[in-house]
Amino acid sequence: EDLWVRGGRILDPEKLFFEERRVADERRDCGGRILAPGFIDVQINGGFGVDFSQATEDVGSGVALVARRILSHGVTSFCPTLVTSPPEVYHKVVPQIPVKSGGPHGAGVLGLHLEGPFISREKRGAHPEAHLRSFEANAFQDLLATYGPLDNVRIVTLAPELGHSHEVIRELTTRGICVSLGHSVADLRAAEDAVWSGATFITHLFNAMLPFHHRDPGIVGLLTSDRLPAGRCIFYGMIADGTHTNPAALRIAHRAHPQGLVLVTDAIPALGLGNGRHTLGQQEVEVDGLTAYVAGEPPDPLGPRSQPASCPLCSQGTKTLSGSIAPMDVCVRHFLRATGCSVESALEAASLHPAQLLGLEKSKGTLDFGADADFVVLDDSLHVQATYISGLVLASCGDPAWEAPMCPAHPISVILPSSVSPWPWHTPILPEQIATVGSDIRDWCSPRSGVVVLTFSPFGFWGGWPPSPLLMGAVLGTGGMCLALPLFSSLCCKAQLRKCLQVQSDRMVWAPPVGREQPGKNHLPRRAL
Repeated sequence: EDLWVRGGRILDPEKLFFEERRVADERRDCGGRILAPGFIDVQINGGFGVDFSQATEDVGSGVALVARRILSHGVTSFCPTLVTSPPEVYHKVVPQIPVKSGGPHGAGVLGLHLEGPFISREKRGAHPEAHLRSFEANAFQDLLATYGPLDNVRIVTLAPELGHSHEVIRELTTRGICVSLGHSVADLRAAEDAVWSGATFITHLFNAMLPFHHRDPGIVGLLTSDRLPAGRCIFYGMIADGTHTNPAALRIAHRAHPQGLVLVTDAIPALGLGNGRHTLGQQEVEVDGLTAYVAGEPPDPLGPRSQPASCPLCSQGTKTLSGSIAPMDVCVRHFLRATGCSVESALEAASLHPAQLLGLEKSKGTLDFGADADFVVLDDSLHVQATYISGLVLASCGDPAWEAPMCPAHPISVILPSSVSPWPWHTPILPEQIATVGSDIRDWCSPRSGVVVLTFSPFGFWGGWPPSPLLMGAVLGTGGMCLALPLFSSLCCKAQLRKCLQVQSDRMVWAPPVGREQPGKNHLPRRAL
């Protein structure tokens, strides 16, 4: 089926033909690929080294950088998100991020998402406790004193159990601002009352809220509540990165309320970078593989295992998750695999549903006539091939910039796959699994980084243990390369590998065995390095 575009919008070809007697001036063959509405990310804290919650002198240039980089992941519109910060940060940052249409400069900005500081201390997650606030008697004026003018704000996340919160919810919704419930210990009744006051969204369902209980399901119970206003659809964000939400929980939520599911990345500034320490607002986070935690104190430099503070193997970090490092297209693919839903459902969760949440379904998240011509071209495995905004191709996998590393300082991803180990307690790669291996490898690492896969052979032959040639074929098919090393070679030392390959150590990633439901876990003993 053809898609007709003119003036940045999708046309009705019948009206064009019969009323104007026109044919297409330019034709593009997508080669049978999937054409879908552009993805919309309503919760993204930064990426590629840019932290939206940092009050820099030139906030706009950082937003512009992220707007360009997320095009290669199919995102055409987004809501820059600020985590809990002191008032002076909001006063400086919020006015510098206006609503802006997408174009050659990058994805469009739909408005800010302010997540905190009016949230629960018990469920603050990665938000700094020192800057949390509760509402005073004149609650809405207190909110304005904290945030400053709200002209650029689209979403506010708050805890509905806080005193005077319903007054604030009503004021925000009358101004056209979406209120989301999150980082909260609210029970179901408090959540339902918040919906009656105007709340329409739930921030990252299951995370930073009371767990589901059969006598009081808490905020989660809104998905099936029968005490909501007639015709009101509750939307809820899900972080489908393989870490924040177990696949079984993804399936439960999707089957309970599929039309309200909104995929979000909750990406942090470390998106597109490597392991080590990064910022998230007023504190540091530590990235290890595909997981980001609130950073703890670095180890004693005089201790027996003195290492740089950024070393993920020895710093004394916490186990508090602090956002994701998975881009939107990775979340879409993981959601599809985890839930077994249709391709259409997975794509709608990243496009139509967030547009409906923000009341933009006439122009965004759809390919209907009259909508903005923001769309993405995908292959059958849902890898992005090209991204269009207003009918103009702004990112294509054939462009040199597309193939360039996402971060010049981290050009190579080195994977040590436990799945090809010769030892019996590690899962081998079976021939029937090879079709998915290439896709998995691209999801494990930065999709625009070079991929080097190291396999281990007890005899040092090129090709490694018997499963390795199969793995090599899959990796070579993604543009990467394989190296086989003697099992007991001195090259098994991480420092030697780094020197040999001229790669920074924070790009050396453990690959999980194929078929595991939670990628990113370190299954191979660390002493192997």
